[in-house]
Amino acid sequence: MGILPPAIRAPAAKVWRERIRPLTRNFDGQPDVLVIGAQKAGTTWLTHLFTQQPSLLKPKVKEVHYFNRHYDLGPRWYRSNFATSDEAAARVRETGLSRPLRYEATPDYLFHADAPGRIAADLPDARLIVLVRDPVWRALSGYSHMVRAGLEGRSLEAAILGEEEELEAARRASPAKYSHILEYHSYVARGLYFEQIERYRTRFADKDIRVLVYEDVIARPEAGLAEIAEFLGVPLTMPERTTAQNVGSYERKVDSRIEQHIRNATDADTAALFNWLGRPRPW
Repeated sequence: MGILPPAIRAPAAKVWRERIRPLTRNFDGQPDVLVIGAQKAGTTWLTHLFTQQPSLLKPKVKEVHYFNRHYDLGPRWYRSNFATSDEAAARVRETGLSRPLRYEATPDYLFHADAPGRIAADLPDARLIVLVRDPVWRALSGYSHMVRAGLEGRSLEAAILGEEEELEAARRASPAKYSHILEYHSYVARGLYFEQIERYRTRFADKDIRVLVYEDVIARPEAGLAEIAEFLGVPLTMPERTTAQNVGSYERKVDSRIEQHIRNATDADTAALFNWLGRPRPW
């Protein structure tokens, strides 16, 4: 039969993943833990650590995107992305642990307006992990990621300073255009962390939401992992490799006018976030 060409292989894989695979087994698992964001704030680094933990069962892919992109595929498809009860039982026998936890990490869940309600309806007992990062460097990293992906052709200045105007124009144009701009070109808006977390706080108890600061966990990964272990109630050990993952190659400097624009836009939100957390703000 040979190897299928990409033009056929990709659609066939999509049909298998979305339509056939969910029917092949009795998939009965769902996540206990969601790493919901923020985008470009260390979620890939954290899940790199998670994949090396006997107490955690990883999904088939890092970012399932069910609650923001694929909700129409339904719960059976979602469950097919996670270990079954039989697989969880096998892990118990291997490790002697009482119950391993399933998790997934989709950083767009924090920003997507429909995700909190969907998650609360489908996974009301889930524990949520949020990573936040200096919004200036999160915006720069997000912009650089879109440039590398071929989805951004404007200068950094045009993209950042023109974001609010572009979002408003897209909102007036059509829901589809607004949704596209919101997902791919929200560099400053994604740094309004407390505004996004508040959508989850109306549906989940504070005790089930844990916020970690990117700069803290990168500087002191052992302490960050210990905090997560306490939050989840499972043992977590520091693997050999703990360096940041998925780090983009962009210049770590920004024009003062652009930086001040992002600071001004996010300052009140940042103050509210760290007031809620009861700690001094790091940026």
